[in-house]
Amino acid sequence: MEPRRKHEANPRRNNSIRFGSQRDPELTLFVNDAVRYQKIDGFGASLTDSSAWLLRNKLSDSQFQKIMEMLFDREKGIGLSLLRRPMGSSDFALEDYTYDDMPPGASDPELQQFSIERDQRYIIPSCARRWRSIHGLKSLLLLGALPRG
Repeated sequence: MEPRRKHEANPRRNNSIRFGSQRDPELTLFVNDAVRYQKIDGFGASLTDSSAWLLRNKLSDSQFQKIMEMLFDREKGIGLSLLRRPMGSSDFALEDYTYDDMPPGASDPELQQFSIERDQRYIIPSCARRWRSIHGLKSLLLLGALPRG
């Protein structure tokens, strides 16, 4: 879908945006850096189950260190400062799961079958062993899937 101009009433009628040396005043964004509405805590990336698997299984230690430098080093890379880490299944997990998977029709209200074993395969080791060395990195842990049932 192409961006619409604010005066267009009909969303089905799209005018193409032309790129070139001339600016369309209707599409120009002006930023007033003297006005502050909120503080930005940082910019970051997400470490999902599948990306942790790739980092752990497909890269050498030197390749991993180079990627970390490119992502998180402010001098040699882009200087990301936040890391979002879904815990449990997410949209980019290697498989769908919860921390309390049960067979169809079964339930576990006391969470006797609760386990983080799947996250111990890739997510937790990648985080614990390698991410500690990044000074000032903030992590946001997100529960990716609730128990079914």
